[in-house]
Amino acid sequence: TRTRTRTRTRTRTRTRTLTRTLTLILTLGVYAIVTGDMDLVGTMPRNFITEVCEMAALTPPMECLLPLWGADRRGVLDELLALGLRARFSCVKSPHFDASWIGRALDDAAVKEMEGIRERTGLDLCGENGEYHSCVVDGPLYRSAIAWDAVGAAAAEELEGAKGQAEDVRWWVLRDLAELGARLEEKAPL
Repeated sequence: TRTRTRTRTRTRTRTRTLTRTLTLILTLGVYAIVTGDMDLVGTMPRNFITEVCEMAALTPPMECLLPLWGADRRGVLDELLALGLRARFSCVKSPHFDASWIGRALDDAAVKEMEGIRERTGLDLCGENGEYHSCVVDGPLYRSAIAWDAVGAAAAEELEGAKGQAEDVRWWVLRDLAELGARLEEKAPL
């Protein structure tokens, strides 16, 4: 019951924060939000961001666009690579991955390996269940590529006892994420 209470509290906090953010961006003349969500997460009966857009009752209403909803996972990854986007793994979770995946390129070889992992563990190829996070480091709209090797040499750092996770689940993240954030700010798309 403590876990359920913490989860409800976190959800309420996220909802309030997102509602405030939506209200702010509405004042800037933004009337739609686009997410990369592809499917429902966990036990949620609806898409969280769509639900918050509706609950916020903004005037005019904030539209939530989900262009990837229900898309084929392998097809999305193939298109990402074909478009020239280069991404790296910045956070990974067991039992699907280990620390060696931190900093690794999300390329054809990684996708092929992930398909094997999917057979063993049920991995969602696009990480829709929180199996991994990635960071785009180069692409057609970037002014220049982010010098990945200069960002903490892609060193993995294990997170200690992530709240709400089973004890046997382990997480690894890219060390020096703050430095990466600063580099992203400098090199962001136009």
